[in-house]
Amino acid sequence: MGKIEAVIREHLPDTYVYSVQLAPSDSEDQKAGFFGNVNMQVDTVCEQLRNDEHLKDGFNAIGFSQGGQFLRQGAYAGYVRDHVVQAQYYKDWQNLEAYLKNNIFLPDINNELPAKNSTYAKHLQRLHTFVMIQFDKDITVKPAGSAWFDYYNASGILVPLKDQPLYKEDWIGLMALDKQDRLVFKTCPGAHMQFTLDYFVEEVLWPYLADQQASTEKQVVFDI
Repeated sequence: MGKIEAVIREHLPDTYVYSVQLAPSDSEDQKAGFFGNVNMQVDTVCEQLRNDEHLKDGFNAIGFSQGGQFLRQGAYAGYVRDHVVQAQYYKDWQNLEAYLKNNIFLPDINNELPAKNSTYAKHLQRLHTFVMIQFDKDITVKPAGSAWFDYYNASGILVPLKDQPLYKEDWIGLMALDKQDRLVFKTCPGAHMQFTLDYFVEEVLWPYLADQQASTEKQVVFDI
């Protein structure tokens, strides 16, 4: 992530860049990407952002891989469920009942539980733009289309976002964003997270970040 921060500073020298860190050392921070309670981690980051005066009027956020899911927050058994990060965004289409019952993170932020939280849609619709980037040769994320919220139904058939209740009933505000041309679907060539800095500059930085510098009202979230 240090390279991304350097590229942003190089091309947008007047832009304030805050790189989220969950631990004081790089090694501990890397470990936090695998072990920890996601809800507690999100609370920690939210507190950091609230206390940063540079961000009080709004900001653009970029989340890489699992970070894209964590931005939307504002393997099901015991210890694994509560302490292993990847288990907290794992969804088993063959056992959705267990997923909805035991997963402590993803069903909540996707508003998949019977009791819907209307504030999620309201908060997401405050974004100026929500950019979702899928890698065209991704074999790490399954299905790769889940980068665009595509997912399997109970028969194992991949269902595009717009054919799901999540979109049709607008559980988290994606349909509202889409109807206003504020939901962007992009494809990046390559395997998971194997993008070039040129791609980042040409497809992310210039189109979505460069013209946001002067405005605190335009807040863009990227899920890469």
